[in-house]
Amino acid sequence: MAPGAIGALAWGIVSLLGCGLFVGWVAIAFADRAKKAIRENPEFQGEGMANAGRVMGIIGIVMGVISLLDHFINPGGTGLF
Repeated sequence: MAPGAIGALAWGIVSLLGCGLFVGWVAIAFADRAKKAIRENPEFQGEGMANAGRVMGIIGIVMGVISLLDHFINPGGTGLF
């Protein structure tokens, strides 16, 4: 297993649970580290987990930005997420 692949997946899941604006970047960094290790040593596995973690991290960041914008646009509202 490539170093960082499981971490990317785990942090990606956490980023979807509400901390995406901050934790999503960690998931992307772990995914990049894992994909670099896989490129350097093709015997490593976990590219799918790294990709999934990266995608979930990006989605978490986008959800966090939308939530933050919603908070500032509609401060008294219930929010989107």
